[in-house]
Amino acid sequence: IKKRMLSLLLTLCMVIGLMPSTIFASGSAKETAVAVPSEALVIESGTYYGISKTWFAENNPSKETMSLSVKIPDNVITIAKDGFIDSYTSAKKSKGAVTYNDNLGRYNIVNLDFSEASSLTAIGEQAAMRCPVEGVLDLSNTKVETIGKNAFKECTGITGVILPSTLKNIPFFDVFKE
Repeated sequence: IKKRMLSLLLTLCMVIGLMPSTIFASGSAKETAVAVPSEALVIESGTYYGISKTWFAENNPSKETMSLSVKIPDNVITIAKDGFIDSYTSAKKSKGAVTYNDNLGRYNIVNLDFSEASSLTAIGEQAAMRCPVEGVLDLSNTKVETIGKNAFKECTGITGVILPSTLKNIPFFDVFKE
Protein backbone atom coordinates (compact mmCIF):
# COMPACT_ATOMS: atom_id res chain seq x y z
CA ILE A 1 0.00 0.00 0.00
CA LYS A 2 2.96 2.33 0.67
CA LYS A 3 4.23 1.80 -2.87
CA ARG A 4 0.80 2.64 -4.33
CA MET A 5 0.54 5.81 -2.24
CA LEU A 6 4.04 6.87 -3.27
CA SER A 7 3.23 6.11 -6.90
CA LEU A 8 0.01 8.15 -6.73
CA LEU A 9 1.81 11.03 -5.03
CA LEU A 10 4.56 11.08 -7.64
CA THR A 11 2.01 10.95 -10.47
CA LEU A 12 0.08 13.83 -8.93
CA CYS A 13 3.28 15.89 -8.57
CA MET A 14 4.18 15.20 -12.18
CA VAL A 15 0.72 16.23 -13.44
CA ILE A 16 0.77 19.44 -11.40
CA GLY A 17 4.29 20.19 -12.64
CA LEU A 18 3.14 19.96 -16.26
CA MET A 19 0.26 22.41 -15.78
CA PRO A 20 0.82 26.03 -16.79
CA SER A 21 1.41 28.24 -13.76
CA THR A 22 -1.37 30.61 -14.87
CA ILE A 23 -3.93 27.98 -13.93
CA PHE A 24 -3.17 28.71 -10.27
CA ALA A 25 -3.32 32.50 -10.58
CA SER A 26 -6.21 34.10 -8.78
CA GLY A 27 -8.27 36.80 -10.46
CA SER A 28 -8.29 37.94 -14.05
CA ALA A 29 -6.48 40.78 -15.75
CA LYS A 30 -9.83 42.56 -15.70
CA GLU A 31 -9.78 42.52 -11.88
CA THR A 32 -6.21 43.85 -11.65
CA ALA A 33 -6.58 46.49 -14.36
CA VAL A 34 -6.07 50.13 -13.48
CA ALA A 35 -9.22 52.16 -14.10
CA VAL A 36 -8.40 55.17 -16.25
CA PRO A 37 -10.27 58.24 -14.94
CA SER A 38 -12.37 60.13 -17.47
CA GLU A 39 -10.13 63.19 -17.18
CA ALA A 40 -7.19 61.04 -18.39
CA LEU A 41 -8.99 60.15 -21.62
CA VAL A 42 -7.97 62.24 -24.62
CA ILE A 43 -11.27 63.43 -26.09
CA GLU A 44 -11.53 66.36 -28.47
CA SER A 45 -14.65 67.50 -30.32
CA GLY A 46 -16.39 64.23 -29.44
CA THR A 47 -13.55 62.00 -30.69
CA TYR A 48 -11.70 59.65 -28.33
CA TYR A 49 -7.99 59.39 -29.25
CA GLY A 50 -6.51 57.44 -26.35
CA ILE A 51 -4.91 57.80 -22.93
CA SER A 52 -3.29 61.06 -21.80
CA LYS A 53 0.49 60.94 -22.07
CA THR A 54 0.80 62.97 -18.84
CA TRP A 55 -1.51 60.67 -16.85
CA PHE A 56 0.21 57.55 -18.18
CA ALA A 57 3.70 58.84 -17.30
CA GLU A 58 2.56 59.73 -13.76
CA ASN A 59 0.91 56.34 -13.23
CA ASN A 60 3.61 54.20 -14.82
CA PRO A 61 6.96 55.46 -13.46
CA SER A 62 8.56 52.02 -13.93
CA LYS A 63 7.64 52.11 -17.64
CA GLU A 64 6.15 48.62 -17.58
CA THR A 65 3.17 47.27 -19.50
CA MET A 66 -0.02 48.23 -17.70
CA SER A 67 -3.43 46.57 -17.89
CA LEU A 68 -6.10 49.26 -18.15
CA SER A 69 -9.85 49.52 -17.84
CA VAL A 70 -11.58 52.24 -19.88
CA LYS A 71 -15.15 53.50 -19.51
CA ILE A 72 -16.29 55.56 -22.48
CA PRO A 73 -18.25 58.64 -21.37
CA ASP A 74 -21.40 59.82 -23.11
CA ASN A 75 -19.70 62.84 -24.75
CA VAL A 76 -17.76 60.53 -27.09
CA ILE A 77 -19.24 60.34 -30.59
CA THR A 78 -16.34 58.62 -32.39
CA ILE A 79 -13.50 56.31 -31.44
CA ALA A 80 -10.47 57.28 -33.55
CA LYS A 81 -8.47 54.81 -35.62
CA ASP A 82 -6.22 52.87 -33.21
CA GLY A 83 -7.97 54.61 -30.29
CA PHE A 84 -7.65 51.76 -27.78
CA ILE A 85 -4.11 50.68 -28.68
CA ASP A 86 -0.81 52.42 -28.01
CA SER A 87 0.29 52.53 -31.63
CA TYR A 88 1.57 55.75 -33.15
CA THR A 89 -0.65 57.98 -35.25
CA SER A 90 -0.09 61.63 -36.05
CA ALA A 91 -3.52 62.42 -34.57
CA LYS A 92 -2.56 60.79 -31.26
CA LYS A 93 0.71 62.68 -31.19
CA SER A 94 -0.93 66.04 -31.87
CA LYS A 95 -3.63 65.44 -29.22
CA GLY A 96 -1.24 64.30 -26.46
CA ALA A 97 -2.27 60.64 -26.34
CA VAL A 98 0.43 58.18 -25.30
CA THR A 99 1.97 55.88 -27.93
CA TYR A 100 4.73 53.29 -27.79
CA ASN A 101 7.05 55.89 -29.40
CA ASP A 102 6.94 57.96 -26.21
CA ASN A 103 9.08 55.40 -24.34
CA LEU A 104 6.79 55.59 -21.30
CA GLY A 105 5.93 51.89 -21.26
CA ARG A 106 3.11 50.04 -22.97
CA TYR A 107 -0.50 49.36 -22.12
CA ASN A 108 -3.19 46.81 -22.83
CA ILE A 109 -6.85 47.57 -22.45
CA VAL A 110 -8.46 44.53 -20.87
CA ASN A 111 -11.84 46.06 -20.06
CA LEU A 112 -13.94 48.30 -22.30
CA ASP A 113 -17.14 49.67 -20.81
CA PHE A 114 -19.60 51.27 -23.24
CA SER A 115 -22.51 51.41 -20.77
CA GLU A 116 -22.51 55.25 -20.65
CA ALA A 117 -21.48 55.83 -24.30
CA SER A 118 -24.98 56.80 -25.42
CA SER A 119 -23.70 59.32 -28.02
CA LEU A 120 -21.22 56.93 -29.67
CA THR A 121 -21.97 56.49 -33.40
CA ALA A 122 -18.68 55.25 -34.92
CA ILE A 123 -15.77 53.01 -33.97
CA GLY A 124 -12.72 53.53 -36.17
CA GLU A 125 -10.48 51.03 -37.93
CA GLN A 126 -8.24 48.91 -35.73
CA ALA A 127 -9.71 50.66 -32.66
CA ALA A 128 -8.98 47.77 -30.30
CA MET A 129 -7.00 45.46 -32.58
CA ARG A 130 -5.11 42.82 -30.55
CA CYS A 131 -6.32 44.24 -27.21
CA PRO A 132 -6.76 41.49 -24.64
CA VAL A 133 -10.30 42.70 -23.92
CA GLU A 134 -12.16 40.17 -21.78
CA GLY A 135 -15.82 39.25 -21.62
CA VAL A 136 -18.85 40.41 -23.56
CA LEU A 137 -18.48 43.47 -25.79
CA ASP A 138 -21.76 45.25 -25.08
CA LEU A 139 -22.57 48.12 -27.45
CA SER A 140 -26.31 48.01 -26.76
CA ASN A 141 -26.39 51.42 -24.99
CA THR A 142 -24.68 53.15 -27.91
CA LYS A 143 -25.95 54.56 -31.20
CA VAL A 144 -23.14 52.96 -33.21
CA GLU A 145 -23.87 52.97 -36.92
CA THR A 146 -20.39 52.09 -38.22
CA ILE A 147 -17.63 49.81 -36.98
CA GLY A 148 -14.37 50.09 -38.92
CA LYS A 149 -12.32 47.31 -40.46
CA ASN A 150 -10.29 45.25 -37.97
CA ALA A 151 -11.77 47.22 -35.04
CA PHE A 152 -11.71 44.18 -32.75
CA LYS A 153 -9.42 41.90 -34.77
CA GLU A 154 -7.58 39.33 -32.65
CA CYS A 155 -9.35 40.33 -29.43
CA THR A 156 -9.45 36.69 -28.41
CA GLY A 157 -10.77 37.38 -24.89
CA ILE A 158 -14.13 38.60 -26.19
CA THR A 159 -16.70 35.93 -25.36
CA GLY A 160 -19.74 37.58 -26.93
CA VAL A 161 -20.94 40.69 -28.72
CA ILE A 162 -24.14 42.68 -28.26
CA LEU A 163 -24.70 45.07 -31.15
CA PRO A 164 -27.10 48.02 -31.17
CA SER A 165 -30.12 48.21 -33.47
CA THR A 166 -28.64 51.39 -35.00
CA LEU A 167 -25.79 49.48 -36.68
CA LYS A 168 -25.73 50.09 -40.44
CA ASN A 169 -22.20 49.38 -41.63
CA ILE A 170 -19.98 46.60 -40.38
CA PRO A 171 -17.44 44.64 -42.39
CA PHE A 172 -18.26 41.73 -40.06
CA PHE A 173 -15.58 39.24 -41.06
CA ASP A 174 -12.94 41.95 -40.88
CA VAL A 175 -14.06 43.32 -37.51
CA PHE A 176 -13.81 40.28 -35.24
CA LYS A 177 -11.52 37.90 -37.12
CA GLU A 178 -8.69 36.19 -35.30
